[in-house]
Amino acid sequence: MWKWSLFIASALFINGCGMANDSTYSNVEDEDGHQFMTENIANNDTEARSPTDQNPNLLNLSEKQPNTGSEIDKAREVVELYTEYEPGSVWINGQQMWVTVHTNKRLSTSKKESQEAKLHKQLETALPSYNINVKIEEK
Repeated sequence: MWKWSLFIASALFINGCGMANDSTYSNVEDEDGHQFMTENIANNDTEARSPTDQNPNLLNLSEKQPNTGSEIDKAREVVELYTEYEPGSVWINGQQMWVTVHTNKRLSTSKKESQEAKLHKQLETALPSYNINVKIEEK
């Protein structure tokens, strides 16, 4: 008899532990029950960088992921803001970015190379995920 009472008491104990559904995740599920929010739910900052933006080996699956158009615009913006040159063609192939800028000045070879290196460093700071190639062309 004491075995049955021990069995019933343990069954009630085990069943009672499973009844509580006070999970911290249950209140913040989306309609499908997959997306969990941990920060301020009412003020969800969609502009915050996700962990996938930090590592180039991870895929960025966020809704506002950068695309090549925005990266090209950023390269053009750097040329317009920080140099006296006007941006030319900018194109991307994989991890390579080619940036061409135009100038009205006549530059010596050494001056041209130093200006290309300076612009390369500025673009590399703004867009570190690309191997950037810079070319200055005279009009």
